[in-house]
Amino acid sequence: MFAVDNVKLVTGDEDPCANGHTLTAVEAVPATCETAGVKAHWKCDVCGKLFSDAEGKTETTLEKLAIPATGHAYGAPVWKWNDDFTASATFTCANDTSHVETVNATVTNEVTTAATCEADGVRTYTAKVTFDGKEYTNTKTEVIPATGHAYGEPVWKWNDDFTASATFTCGNDASHVETVNAAVTNEVTTAATCEVDGVRTYTAKVTFEGKEYTDTKTETLPATGHAYGEPVWKWNDDFTASATFTCGNDTSHVETVNAAVTNEVTTEATCKADGVRTYTAKVTFEGKEYTDTKTEAIPATSHDTELVGAKDATCTEDGYTGDEVCKVCQTVVKQGEVIPALGHDYKDGKCSRCGAEEPTTPVEPGKPGEPSQPTQPEKPTTPDTPATGDSSNMTALWLVLAVAGLGIIALVVLLVTKRSKKQNG
Repeated sequence: MFAVDNVKLVTGDEDPCANGHTLTAVEAVPATCETAGVKAHWKCDVCGKLFSDAEGKTETTLEKLAIPATGHAYGAPVWKWNDDFTASATFTCANDTSHVETVNATVTNEVTTAATCEADGVRTYTAKVTFDGKEYTNTKTEVIPATGHAYGEPVWKWNDDFTASATFTCGNDASHVETVNAAVTNEVTTAATCEVDGVRTYTAKVTFEGKEYTDTKTETLPATGHAYGEPVWKWNDDFTASATFTCGNDTSHVETVNAAVTNEVTTEATCKADGVRTYTAKVTFEGKEYTDTKTEAIPATSHDTELVGAKDATCTEDGYTGDEVCKVCQTVVKQGEVIPALGHDYKDGKCSRCGAEEPTTPVEPGKPGEPSQPTQPEKPTTPDTPATGDSSNMTALWLVLAVAGLGIIALVVLLVTKRSKKQNG
């Protein structure tokens, strides 16, 4: 029950609130999971009555204003699994999250998928709790590793051509069968001789699941008599030769035959390159012919040269010493050199070598009755050399210019002298 405070006592028929109530608002008290609450209402400060409205027209009681406790509202649990596959379930009240209940679960397990040779299996753990009269369960799985195959020793199969295979059967599941083709090698374990049989042993080898397996089979090698194969040749420094035959069945059986040797030039020597002489050795042994060859270098012949393009120098043209050219391969072994032009050698007005006239003395150009200045001669050229840079031609040119200059000076002096005489006469 709720206490009533600040209530003014009245007696008899006296109504202290005849002229109206003096109301005070009372806030609501919410209900909880375990405790009832009270709705908001108004209370008269004078008479203590309770009203559901602010005007004080609708009187009420605490019983009517009471809000029932909500009770807990536990939903689905939150499960926790430990590493050792124990588990617990935690329930939280939706009305008040401070109300939490944790219940340890009873856990059972079973193999729900059996492991095979190649595939993993599954073990399922089931956790169970009972809370508020209701049962809850949760599961967690664990991988069961595949058992793997249990292959034992193989069954070998040899074919007529000495190929082989190994078949492995799983001890856990006989339907699991693997056949592996073998790598086969062979060796003569007992050599056949000229008169006694031998033995060849074949070894088959397979590697399966990291392990190596082998098996063997033998074959008889019939005695073959002498088995002379290809000879071993020996050449001497003087190009004589011999062939040695050794029996393949008995290496103590050896025959050496001296060879007949011929030779020929197989590659002719040239000016630049060596030639080749090939020696051929020939023997006949047990009705069969055998040959072998050896070569000898023929030194290059070197160049046979002749002089090509030689030309003498003249007064006006360069000469050329000529190129040394191989008659066989046309290679220019030595390049020739230019011989500078000789230039004129004037004596008594003529060149002593070519007979060319010495140029006349030049006069001042433009004077009536006097010869005009001769044109400066061009420097002779040859097809192989440029027109400039010839020292002998330059010397001759400077001599010509010097003579021409002296003539002009003499002419000028003569004219001045004549003019002076006329004026004085």
